[in-house]
Amino acid sequence: MEASMRRVVAGAFAVLAFLLFAPHAAAQVVINEIHYNPVSAGGTEEFLEFHNRGNTAVNIGGWSIADAITLTVPSGTSIPAHGYFVVALNPAALQAATGYAGALQWTSGNLSNGGEIITLRDAALATVDVVNYDDAAPWPLAPDGTGPSLELINPTLDNNAGASWAASTGNYGTPGAQNSVFSNAPAVESEIPARRTAVASLASVSVTFTTSVTGVTAGNLSVGGSPATTLSCASCSGGAGTGPYVFSGFAAPAPGSVTVTLSGAGILAGAVAVCG
Repeated sequence: MEASMRRVVAGAFAVLAFLLFAPHAAAQVVINEIHYNPVSAGGTEEFLEFHNRGNTAVNIGGWSIADAITLTVPSGTSIPAHGYFVVALNPAALQAATGYAGALQWTSGNLSNGGEIITLRDAALATVDVVNYDDAAPWPLAPDGTGPSLELINPTLDNNAGASWAASTGNYGTPGAQNSVFSNAPAVESEIPARRTAVASLASVSVTFTTSVTGVTAGNLSVGGSPATTLSCASCSGGAGTGPYVFSGFAAPAPGSVTVTLSGAGILAGAVAVCG
């Protein structure tokens, strides 16, 4: 995965730990589906979908979208537990294409066909979620005008990572419903040091998965392109466990920004491969 570089204090490391399919931040409502370049001639079926991944309803009255389109959600609007909320360029066109009739029309603007930042803000203008989608690798290419929407594979994943998304299995996506590409494959639950944090030194990286996995090797993780050579897991038994898996033995990175990458190759939960 690629990431933009960020400036840090000299002598410290900014750990850009883009662990494949690491969990999303703690936001209960996430940007879950983006249909930015429909296949139709007019392209009027554009929509955004927000998903409440929590167990309680969320009042989104007064919430707004910044950066991409203009929208303020009417007061009294809520998303039920595990429910969806869809906003669209032209709700009638979206209904004709998909049968979904519950979309709210946004006030003005269009989603960029070349990718852009979408910021979801609450009524106090605090950021709830941000996605900077793109139409180039590592983001899926098919949603850029060939028919499918851009769907988040699982709402717990980092939705700023292109590999967390896939093209919907059908044209116009799945507004107001579970994404067609949804998967419960095992993912990274946490990592130490956390992504986008500054540390004084970096001798090891610790990774914990959402479920017990097998097949983890030292070479699954690299720091600045240098693979780890040592792996330990004190809580694992018979080569299986959730972790934490502690990777070390990689070359010490120079001060500045460093990308930590975890490959899912060979890592299994039963017969199910880690996403990616």
